[in-house]
Amino acid sequence: MVWINIYSSLLVGGYMDLIGKTTIHPLFFYTGKIFGYITWILFILSIFNIFIISSQPNEFLKITSYTLFAIGLIIVCISLINLGRSTRLGLPSENTTLKINGLYRFSRNPMYLGFDLLTLASIVFTADILIVMIGKQKHDP
Repeated sequence: MVWINIYSSLLVGGYMDLIGKTTIHPLFFYTGKIFGYITWILFILSIFNIFIISSQPNEFLKITSYTLFAIGLIIVCISLINLGRSTRLGLPSENTTLKINGLYRFSRNPMYLGFDLLTLASIVFTADILIVMIGKQKHDP
């Protein structure tokens, strides 16, 4: 919960409850999120040779995965800033305003695009069937 306080203090100006209502059965909702986070963590650990899942990819795959990760991270950060105090994991339990500024002018869910790019970067970098399956689990309800 420490990262929630840091995030909310830095980006939205004060503590807020980031956990909303799940849109599907909580088991599937939270395991999907956790598997997504696992792919990103394994990607970052592999970059620094802390935990290597598979052999390092060739230079083209490395550059492609770094580019996808950077673009995804930028989109996620901008989306979080644009969403502000309306940011929730799931649906908000209270009324919030519809966001139509920033990246939300172009997409209803730019944050998910960023998350998908982070997962794709992990898959490309590791080139491992385990990461492909975990990444797929993240998107299957």
